Amino acid sequence: MHFRPSLMFFSLCVLAVFDLVNQVTVLMHSYIDRGHFAGGSGGRDGERGWLLQNNQIDQSVISSFEGALSGGFNFQVTDGLNFAPRQIFSITARALIINLEVNKGLSIFPGSRKPLSSHDLRAVTNDVDSAGNRTITFTVVSSPRLGRLVRVNSDNSTEDVSVFTQKLVSEQLIFYQHVDWENTGWTAEDSFMFTASSPPAVLGPEDFHITISYEINEPGRQSRLLANTGNSTKIWVLKAAPASMARESPVVGAVVKEGNKVLIDRSKLDASNLLFKLPKSQRFSYEILFQVTSLPHHGTIMVGERNITKRKPNFSQYIINKFGLTYLHDDSESLADNFTFAVWPNPKSKSSTKPEADFLEEMFNITVTPVNDQAPELKTKGLRLKVLQGDRLVLGPKNLKVEDLDSPPEEIRYMIIRNPNNGFLAMAHHLDTTVHHFTQADIDNSQVWFIQDGSPSSGVFYFSVSDGQHRPLYKLFHLEVIPISITLVNLTDLLLPQGQTTIPITSAHLSAMTNGRSPQITYKITRPLQHGHLLIENQAVISFGQEDLDSGRLSYHMTNLTASEDQLQFSLFTSEGNLTGQTLSIRVQPLLRVMSNLTIANHVAHQLKRKDLDATELANRTNSDPKFEVTEPPVHGRLVRRVGQGTVMEDAILFTQRDIDQGLLMLKSHANLTGISALNDSFTFLLSADHITL
Repeated sequence: MHFRPSLMFFSLCVLAVFDLVNQVTVLMHSYIDRGHFAGGSGGRDGERGWLLQNNQIDQSVISSFEGALSGGFNFQVTDGLNFAPRQIFSITARALIINLEVNKGLSIFPGSRKPLSSHDLRAVTNDVDSAGNRTITFTVVSSPRLGRLVRVNSDNSTEDVSVFTQKLVSEQLIFYQHVDWENTGWTAEDSFMFTASSPPAVLGPEDFHITISYEINEPGRQSRLLANTGNSTKIWVLKAAPASMARESPVVGAVVKEGNKVLIDRSKLDASNLLFKLPKSQRFSYEILFQVTSLPHHGTIMVGERNITKRKPNFSQYIINKFGLTYLHDDSESLADNFTFAVWPNPKSKSSTKPEADFLEEMFNITVTPVNDQAPELKTKGLRLKVLQGDRLVLGPKNLKVEDLDSPPEEIRYMIIRNPNNGFLAMAHHLDTTVHHFTQADIDNSQVWFIQDGSPSSGVFYFSVSDGQHRPLYKLFHLEVIPISITLVNLTDLLLPQGQTTIPITSAHLSAMTNGRSPQITYKITRPLQHGHLLIENQAVISFGQEDLDSGRLSYHMTNLTASEDQLQFSLFTSEGNLTGQTLSIRVQPLLRVMSNLTIANHVAHQLKRKDLDATELANRTNSDPKFEVTEPPVHGRLVRRVGQGTVMEDAILFTQRDIDQGLLMLKSHANLTGISALNDSFTFLLSADHITL
């Protein structure tokens, strides 16, 4: 067995010499078998061989030999004065081998071109460390019968190849291109034979198999027909095919201008390949028939002057080849249409009835190019935007919407003719810059904003809108400003229990809200309290915030216990507005229980008892006998008090709780009830105790 020369490296990792004093030299005398030193930093010393310093060995030495897989050399180490015994350095080489890791083959649709990839064909060498530096070359020794191997260049041109590398395969630059239509039929097999080499290793020959079939499902292809551009996103048809099969560059579907017609010829719809399912001897006695199973939604299919209908849905490939089909669009605003058909080989001698089985059903798609024949239409009723004073707000499609059936929102353009007089329009990404042009798409995507300048007055802006084809619409847009306001949502009298000096003021008594952006509300006293003051944490204050009310930190402290009421006069402020002239009433609530709905008989004296009028709690709290001073007597009777133990009565202008408890107080009624059954009456009094009056 003969091996090509091999290069070997060795260094101090495999050959180590040491001398603690002197520089060490390695003298290499001779090579065992057939070999030599191919390089390195040493020099030859005449008859003695190669001289290497130990630092030169550390930088690697190249050894080359050929012959068997093992070899070596003799060497001797010296420091110039002393010589070590001769040694043998053995070298064993490993054979380079190519392995065919992947030979999967290829499946391809007839007439198309498909790249080979490393998932289809991959060869590797066994030297893993150096594999990236090796080139593996494939050489075709037997070419494919039904197609050819081509390389795609950077300019998209192609050239036939018989030699290519694994790198080109991995980059998918090598293609198999099917060309022989006549000998393919519905399904065929092809192959090519190749060898793989990476000197000194060689592999092969090996076979690479290719399946060509109309049954192949390729990405981007939904049709099994020779041509159905309306159902396939990519069709590759070769000019190298026979003239009867020749096609121009692929077209995706049929494209028709709105309201116009388009011819669907054999370049767009061709099912003649279904004949390949039949033996060659039978093909001339069959024809390809189509039956439309679902008509277009936005147009009509015609063969010559005849419409394809549900009653007459059939036509043949011969008709397509000779005359073509015509699709006529109905001039609607639709952007797409389609029809579904069944197709099959039918004996020429039999009726054109669709079989129960053995037919294909596919869809043909039609793209409609719109014609701009519709003017933009304003859809918004009442062009108006309500914005808070000093605020900024999106101008959205609910405020301004123009639609055009022929134009997308990006092509509906607005132009500001007269700017707003109470702010300006801006785009979302530049809210500090006035904008004069924008589109409906900008509005739909919340990109247009109105920035109010803080003035309280409402305003307008004047604009035009157009699709670029029709006369613009001119409109006035109103900008209604909502003034910033502060509203009292709770203003409830503060009731101070009689005898108590302090009571919290909370949001249950006093609460406000604002529609402004600043939520901080401050209350300021505008007139001093007459009989007390406000406290926060035992400190007198003349202003407070809503948060003090919400937290219950604010309280009212009465300093004049003889007063029956007080008034808190205040104004409210935010950084954006104010509310003035407000009053919170503070009333002393008597410690008194009064019978409600007291009913007495007319002309009969009623003795008032504790259950009718009771100030016992006040008596206990003040350790005194509460006094009642009548300020307004009853209208339809008299309030009297028994004098002593007799029957003498006197008007009770002043009486005490003790008088009531002792049964000395009487209420006499002398009402005129002619024609009525009852009258309402009352008396008003002032209740007082020691140091307390109400």
